[in-house]
Amino acid sequence: MIGQSNGGQPHRDQSRVEPARVEPARVEHGEILSALADPTRRHLLDLLAERPRSASDLARHVDISRQAVAKHLTALEAVALVEGARSGREVLFDLRPAGLDPLSEWMSRTAGAWERRLDRIQDALAATPDAGAAPSDPAS
Repeated sequence: MIGQSNGGQPHRDQSRVEPARVEPARVEHGEILSALADPTRRHLLDLLAERPRSASDLARHVDISRQAVAKHLTALEAVALVEGARSGREVLFDLRPAGLDPLSEWMSRTAGAWERRLDRIQDALAATPDAGAAPSDPAS
């Protein structure tokens, strides 16, 4: 935002606009999976699992610039996997475990559906006579 200083010279407002907090329930599964597909982002999440960290601290542990780390953190914030909180002059990022809830719930439902299908196949095979017998040798 450009304003006028006392001397009539324009100046820029240096205040940081805080991003809107994204609620995990509003994030699509594909968006979460896309964010997790990047190995650098997964590594950043592993580092954040240890403790909250600044973008500068994270950049010391990965082979990319602080600006690149910030872009990855923005992508992770957009899908509610991390959140930043101001601590003095820096922003500390931390995990939001609830960000994985929509994906975890979908995976549980999907796994349950596959288990039920496999159980039906197993039941059908068990009901079939000689289902467990080895095939006979046609040459005999």
